[in-house]
Amino acid sequence: MVAFGPGIVADQATFENPHQYAVGIPLVIVNGVVTIRDGEHTGELGGRAVRGHGRAVGGG
Repeated sequence: MVAFGPGIVADQATFENPHQYAVGIPLVIVNGVVTIRDGEHTGELGGRAVRGHGRAVGGG
């Protein structure tokens, strides 16, 4: 579940600083675990990667 303000969501990432959370998304819940609260990561990890048959296998 994601709570967001549709009129205020904006990407803050740049090429120089790519690992930025978007603004306007104050709450993210994954599998019942609050992962983002007040726009900050809580350190909790409620999910896992889902890999399908299209994933590359091997050394690259």
